[in-house]
Formats: sequence, structure tokens, C-alpha cells
Amino acid sequence: MKKLWLIAVVILTGVLIYVAVTDPPVYSENVTIVSTDEAVARINDNVITVLRGTQVNQLSAILQSSDNSKVTIVIANNEGSEKSLPMLYDFDQVIVTAEDRETVKAYQVRLVDDFE
Repeated sequence: MKKLWLIAVVILTGVLIYVAVTDPPVYSENVTIVSTDEAVARINDNVITVLRGTQVNQLSAILQSSDNSKVTIVIANNEGSEKSLPMLYDFDQVIVTAEDRETVKAYQVRLVDDFE
């Protein structure tokens, strides 16, 4: 819960002004993601195993942060540039930026024909 401190009460031309400051917001540093559909993608450490034929938009739709914090997820090629084509390839990357906008983690995509 944010603390609220009353810093100053100023009387200016007969008007009472309250100046209050709250603690700065704390942003999550979490970059751990989960798959909401393990029939399509499974995550283990830094590798996302994806069913072959899955497209970029399909993978994006089923990834979310493990703690429901706001993260930015970019699917990139193996060089780290955002993908412009819909197909996924081995060694593509999923780059996750935490809510704090500083913490970043890259996951590597591995394609499989089926999950054993």
C-alpha cells in the first residue's frame, strides 16, 4: 500500500493548498513467461519449444508473464530484429522486457513436430 505523506500546507491568498507526495511506483522486474497453451508451446529455462507450423501471432497470443505483470514480448529473428514474416523458425527469439523497462530476457525458439 502506498504511503501518503502530507508535506506542506500552504496558505496562499486565502486558499488552502495541500501538497502531498506518494511513494514512487514499484515496477516488476519479472521476465519469466508462461504459455497458456502447452499443446502449442512449452517453456523450459531459456528455451520455448513450439509446435512446428505455429505462427508468430499465435505464439504471441499464448505468452504472458508468470506473475501477471505487464511485460513487452517481441518475437525476433535469430539476430534479434523483430520478425516481419509470420512463420517461426528454429533459433528465433522471444525477447521479454519487464514492466520496469530495464530488465530483459531472451528465450530461444525450438520447433518440434510433436511433444513426446
